[in-house]
Amino acid sequence: MLVVGFGKLGQAIVSALHNHGVEEVKVYNRTVSKAAEVAGVAVVKPEQFSYENQVIIALPAHVYEPFFLKYAKAFPEDCQFFYTATNLDFNDVSALLTKQQRATSVKLLGHAYTLERAGTFVVSTEEDRRLFSSVTSGAFSTIVNTESSVRMANTIVTTETLRAIVSIEQQLKAKHFDEQMIERAIKSMIPGIVEAHVTDTHGGFARSIMERWENENDGK
Repeated sequence: MLVVGFGKLGQAIVSALHNHGVEEVKVYNRTVSKAAEVAGVAVVKPEQFSYENQVIIALPAHVYEPFFLKYAKAFPEDCQFFYTATNLDFNDVSALLTKQQRATSVKLLGHAYTLERAGTFVVSTEEDRRLFSSVTSGAFSTIVNTESSVRMANTIVTTETLRAIVSIEQQLKAKHFDEQMIERAIKSMIPGIVEAHVTDTHGGFARSIMERWENENDGK
């Protein structure tokens, strides 16, 4: 199996594979030195693409077309491509491949920084979910759902999270907190509050705020 792209997502995928017993992961990245510096990574060159039958594409959406226009025919006719770009769908990617090559959607519901701990790949069918899990040695949490659902969820969560972070920054600055305290408060508190909320383990301080909200809503 080959991972194409070694940005945040590609690095997270490689790290997860290493932590699940895959000693060496093959990687193609335009900047060779970036991947070559990582232990357990075997750098693959384009002239070696013909040996790769299963490929995870961890590239930004805008890079897919130039990459496949240049290299699609360098891969075997029976090559299976697992594509991750949120803003591309099956028809977009299939149009870039040769007739026999296959595109399978594996969209990340989450963020590359938390992929191994909390991220989930969403696959369109149970058959493809089992295939992807097998190819990646069970390194990732996977569920079955539609491509459009991932795009919608990622859009809503990203938009509202950014909105909240910007609001927090503005409020703390208005209270004359310095940049160091603002940065550390956001970096430490937000992930902890999220984790506590989804696991229903809020402490007394957070619970008192939620109870106040509930009381305010009951009084309306």
